[in-house]
Amino acid sequence: MPGHQSARDILLILATKLGDQAVVEAINTKYSEFVKPNGDLSEQLLQLFGCGAFVEQSPTVKVLKCINQEIVYPAVMVLRKIMYDKFPYKDVKGGWRVSITLGEKGVW
Repeated sequence: MPGHQSARDILLILATKLGDQAVVEAINTKYSEFVKPNGDLSEQLLQLFGCGAFVEQSPTVKVLKCINQEIVYPAVMVLRKIMYDKFPYKDVKGGWRVSITLGEKGVW
């Protein structure tokens, strides 16, 4: 359950800081309907985001769309191709971090 609660907290903080009241309301009313303490959190979040309460133009949705593995995938694959034969490696759980900075003039 800690991951499920943390995900809710992060979404609420992000939406609140972005002034995205529609997403704040959607999380408060829909989150527990789709996200349960047991089960695959990523699948449950996909169902939540697909329920129609989150619109494409939402500032929160725009920020969330920037956070995915596709951003780093090309670089990781180049490194793997160059180095893996000599230095085999595996991702470490929790090894990737995302930092979102909310400023007066934008998000970075």
